[in-house]
This record gives sequence, C-alpha cells and structure tokens, in this order.
Amino acid sequence: MSFCFQSQHYQQSMPEVFHHLQELDEKRIKNIKNFMLQSVDIERNVFPIIDKCLDGITTAANEINEKEVRIYLVRLNVDSEPLSLFKHTK
Repeated sequence: MSFCFQSQHYQQSMPEVFHHLQELDEKRIKNIKNFMLQSVDIERNVFPIIDKCLDGITTAANEINEKEVRIYLVRLNVDSEPLSLFKHTK
C-alpha cells in the first residue's frame, strides 16, 4: 500500500508541483519583462519634455548680457554690500 502512495507521490504529485512552480516562475519573469518595457516607454515619452526644458535653459543662458545684469545689480544697490545677505552673529 505504501508503495502505491510513494509511486503516486513521485510520479504524479511532485511533477505537478514542479510544473506549477515553473508556471509561476515564467509568469514572474513575464511580469518583470513587461515592467521593463513599460519603463522604457515612459522614459522615451519623458525625453522630449526634458530636451525642451534644456533647450529653454540654453536659450535663456545665451540671452544673459553680463553688462546689463551688472548695471541692474548696481541700480538695486545689491553690489555695494554683497555680504549684507550673510550677516554673521557672534
């Protein structure tokens, strides 16, 4: 009688368990694959937005006129006391 149970265990039950584990592992791998593909798609959709922002920063930086900024700072009197922004307490 025990031989019958042992035979059933090794010939039927264990292969079913292993098959189920293989299916679970394949499903897990497929989900990781899908996550990776979705992540790449999201990143690709964000790149044009970042590129446009960088273009805007470059344009703004190229439009800075050092002499005009200097004159503006002098007019605001920021230039006369640059350390007043960082008052030291003793």
